[in-house]
Amino acid sequence: MAPLPEWRNLLELFSRKEISDAELAEPWCREGDRAFWFSRSTWSLAVVTAWREQWTGREVVVWVPDYFCNAALYPLRAMNTRLVFYPIDATLKPDLVACQRLAERFPPDLFVLVHYFGEPNDAPWLGAFCQDHGAWLIEDGAHVLQPIPGVGVSGDVVLYSPHKLLAIPDGAVMIVTASGPAQLTARNKAMELLTTIQAGFWNRPGERWKQPLIWMLKRFLQRLGIRRGHHTAFAQPAGESMSSRLLHPRMTDLSRRLLRGQSSRIPWVAQQRRHHQERWARLLAWALPLPVDPMASSGHGVPYLARYGLGSARQAEETFDRLQKLHFPVTTWPDLPPEVLSDSDDDSNAQSWRNTSLFLAVHQSLSNDGFGGYGRRLLKCMTSGWQVREVLQPEWEQHWANGMQTSLLQAWEYGEAKARAEGWRVCRLLVVNDSGTPTGLAQLLIRPIWGVGGIARLNRGPILMRRQADANPAAKRLAVLWVLMREARQRHWWVLLAAPELPDDPMMREGLRACGFRMRNVPGWASGRLSLRMEEQGLLMNLDGKWRCSLRKGMKLGVLVSRRSATGDDLEALLQNYRRLQQNRAFVGLSEALLRMLARESASANWKFNLFFAHASESGMSSPIGMLVSIRAGDTATYLIGTSDDEGRRMQANSVMLWEAIRQAKDDGCAWFDVGGLNAETPKGIAEFKRGINATPYQFVGEWYRIG
Repeated sequence: MAPLPEWRNLLELFSRKEISDAELAEPWCREGDRAFWFSRSTWSLAVVTAWREQWTGREVVVWVPDYFCNAALYPLRAMNTRLVFYPIDATLKPDLVACQRLAERFPPDLFVLVHYFGEPNDAPWLGAFCQDHGAWLIEDGAHVLQPIPGVGVSGDVVLYSPHKLLAIPDGAVMIVTASGPAQLTARNKAMELLTTIQAGFWNRPGERWKQPLIWMLKRFLQRLGIRRGHHTAFAQPAGESMSSRLLHPRMTDLSRRLLRGQSSRIPWVAQQRRHHQERWARLLAWALPLPVDPMASSGHGVPYLARYGLGSARQAEETFDRLQKLHFPVTTWPDLPPEVLSDSDDDSNAQSWRNTSLFLAVHQSLSNDGFGGYGRRLLKCMTSGWQVREVLQPEWEQHWANGMQTSLLQAWEYGEAKARAEGWRVCRLLVVNDSGTPTGLAQLLIRPIWGVGGIARLNRGPILMRRQADANPAAKRLAVLWVLMREARQRHWWVLLAAPELPDDPMMREGLRACGFRMRNVPGWASGRLSLRMEEQGLLMNLDGKWRCSLRKGMKLGVLVSRRSATGDDLEALLQNYRRLQQNRAFVGLSEALLRMLARESASANWKFNLFFAHASESGMSSPIGMLVSIRAGDTATYLIGTSDDEGRRMQANSVMLWEAIRQAKDDGCAWFDVGGLNAETPKGIAEFKRGINATPYQFVGEWYRIG
């Protein structure tokens, strides 16, 4: 849960350069502030309390929020300080009505406002409230890396705990602000008194070095990869005495030296913590099927922990136990004071936050490999009971009919065409979940390597069953891909190439890296899908206005479109025109052999090769001015080829043919029409033509590979 010192930090331990308290505190001070260093912020709070008591000459009342760590109150309890726990609301802010009610009985002398988890806690009424009661406002920024907007601007005293966010065994700074309402830094006698009190705490008897040295030893053993796994209970910890393990109030020289070397890297630490919070959000979103929501960010804060709130205490405990078993850096917070635990009404929000929240580490020592390991453990856990088996055509067709947004490249017929035209071996796999429910289909193309195994390619898959398309179909596809990867290893396909049907977003890239894939430097597939669920008139009105005008112009000029059998002379004419198109536009496209094999596949309920010819009405049916191919594969028809000559372009034949292909797909019962490729590299004219039908654009995550 804690950041680890880097090897170069060891050099700081041998430096003889002295550094003053003021220099050490520069990252946390504003102009005119005064800084006082301690080992822990719990001692800072005790010093402020002693300061207020000696300044006023009477016992003081300290207000702390009910959502507060009981262990941090040990020094105050040892001083017999009167503690009042004020309620927070559902957003962690002080509850104004409850505070007004409490102030009638126990007016505050010190009011502690906590900035939770690195975010500013804004209570606009609090300044006037403290002024009315003559209280000093203490901003507890123990979770805050360094001053940000909303932190350290309204309090008389601000507490920071660098040891919680940087790789040092101890170190907390207490800032007496020049801008605070009480103007404490302007009172010379008050500041002299504080200096005397600090010296008294520093000179207390007690052992100073044992715990910091143990901390150093543990952290560097962890750097070497030596770790001791342990499990803790989610339930509220027992209220054990802290006296046996509370550090001496004075900050050690060891920590001062380590902190000096890390202060310049605070901006980098902030960047890493934000990045890691985002990575947890992405990882849990695709891998953990539970309603977890990351805490909202102000945009200024640096996360102390990544907090997730669940719907109930039971759900939180089950998730906590599950993540612990997977060796995630997960914890709960805090150990609430017994006074709060005994009050079930006024402190209900604090208890709810304690019982439904869990936290994940975001510190700067987390690595890419570490996140990959967490992702693999989650996927392994999710799919532990899933099975894979090879299927023949009758069963494949049965499941294919239930596929969601099926892909041409995953169709049985496409695999057969690739095998005949290019010599691939085809393997069709069905993935079933732990309850035996069919979840995904995948068609892989295999290049066997004699005596070694082989290379496998998965293109535009896996196909997800429609009944499995829950709130997060991409996550389910990723789980299916993990199971396929496991199967590939068992079949000795040592290289797995994949262009998966996953959206191009950071969450999916995170998931693929967790599966052990690496990204290839090639553009990902992008296109657009048009829903065919609306009536034909609705489809027509959905077209871009300019595109619709082109369609009407073509119809008015008498362009006639007919369907052909894709055999004999018609097929040869198509291939001749396609070769000419490849040469003129200098692209590779489909091989002639593959096109022949695709056209040869027999039509069925899930497959149809559609060849359209366009003719000028006055020329009869002898000389086509355009040709178009669309293929129906499952619930989706795909625009594959479109060609036209000069006359066809003048008469808008492409628009008329594509509209006819869309109508044909709807008549065939397809739910979707895919425009067949549309990305940044698509020629401008073709891109404008395809965009004209107003299909919903999509882009996949690209091509990836995994070795071993």
